[in-house]
Parts: sequence; C-alpha cells; structure tokens
Amino acid sequence: MRFVATETTQRRSYAPLIAIGSLVVVLVALRLAVAWRLPLPFCGFKKLTGLPCPFCGSLRSLLAWSHLDLAAAFTWNPLAFLVCLGGAVWFAAWLGAVWFQKSWAAALEGLLARKSSKLILAALVVLNWVYLLACLPR
Repeated sequence: MRFVATETTQRRSYAPLIAIGSLVVVLVALRLAVAWRLPLPFCGFKKLTGLPCPFCGSLRSLLAWSHLDLAAAFTWNPLAFLVCLGGAVWFAAWLGAVWFQKSWAAALEGLLARKSSKLILAALVVLNWVYLLACLPR
C-alpha cells in the first residue's frame, strides 16, 4: 500500500514549525507590550472571585521564557512552562525527523490519542490549579 500525502497530512507535517513560530511571535509581542507599557489582559475569573484560574500566571510565565528565565517561568505557571517545553521538544523532534528522515509523529499521535493521555492532562490542569491557589500572590 502506497501512502499519498494529502493536504491535511502536508499541513500537519508543518504543525511543529507553525507552533514554534507562533510561540516566538507571542513572546516577541509580549516583550514589546511590556516595553511599551501596554496594558496586558486581566483574568476575569480572578477579578470576579479573587482566586486565580488554572491558567493565571501564563503571561508572566511566557514573559519569563522570553528572558530565558526558566525558573521564574516554572514558578509563575508550571503548566504553561510544560506546554512551552513540550512545544520546543516537539519542534526539535520534528527537525530531527526532517534531517534524519525518520517519522516519530505517528507514535506521538498514537500516544496522545489514548484516553489515559486526556486523563493525565486533566490531572495536570487540576494540580496546576492547586499549585496556583497555594503559591500565586493575591
């Protein structure tokens, strides 16, 4: 059976490049927003309840990433830190696959499609929220 690349598979093959490019654009935009003293978005959940949402601190984590301050990035929001780290690893794996003509994408997609992966992700969001409730300044 011969594999024929469709538009969807071709687009998917560039997904890591698009993801890392988007992350770089967000990091640059965030650095410029801070440098130009533009107002950053606020968390509606925190404004309403006084408690951080599971994603509070993500912008500060991204800003720390833009300064390559990984300890601060992890401290502000561990889940955002892990998402950025995962994106970087995904991009590195994609580059390795392109350079060495090996495909790791199918194995990764199979792993992520499992129900246990979704449960682990949900548990990570809950654990992140507990951490933020305990550690983020109010």
